[in-house]
Amino acid sequence: MIFGISILMNKATGQKAENLVQMIQTDFKKIERYTADINISFEIPYINIDPVKGKVYFKQPNLFKVKTEGIAFMPKQNPFYFMELLNDPSSYLCIDSGSETNPGSIIRIIQLVPKEHEELILAKIWVDATRRRIVKSSLTTKSNGTVEIQYLYDEKPGSKLPELMVFGIEVGKFKIPKMMSADLNSRSKNSGAPSQSTHGKIRLKFTNYRLNQSFDEKVFYK
Repeated sequence: MIFGISILMNKATGQKAENLVQMIQTDFKKIERYTADINISFEIPYINIDPVKGKVYFKQPNLFKVKTEGIAFMPKQNPFYFMELLNDPSSYLCIDSGSETNPGSIIRIIQLVPKEHEELILAKIWVDATRRRIVKSSLTTKSNGTVEIQYLYDEKPGSKLPELMVFGIEVGKFKIPKMMSADLNSRSKNSGAPSQSTHGKIRLKFTNYRLNQSFDEKVFYK
């Protein structure tokens, strides 16, 4: 048994980071489109926001839309928008940053440095090498600071889309609606806490995924 685990570890850690990244991209490209029900909940300092329900739509390579009732805010890009960068291996520098061990899996740490990108400065991803899926990412962006995302999956074999994504955001740098921004700044000053150092979380719970099924694409342009 120990010998078998050793072979698994050597295979996962010995695989080139570039090859692992491209296999993840290949798997993701097989999902041409999807829809899902979504529940968004918030943990934002000094602001109380009720959970919001809605529907999410995606189409390759980068069309993404969340439709909700009520006020909701989240990173403006598709949470997988950096995957589009991986279409062209010559457009980024791939750096192997080692590995971690988790029960039943090897987590590879890989940094992706875009050679030129309008929004992304640096992407750092933690990859489950045995299941070939991203479990965590840290995206340093020009407009929203650094956004950390955790990806949790169900136990179905071959599942490539997460059932839960948890965004860790820098509230002082994150773009939020003006009304909420004014309320946040006011409460931050009253509490003496500097808004630029506060952090929050946004949780996206996905259910009822429908993969590669047609839908009205006008939703992306409304």
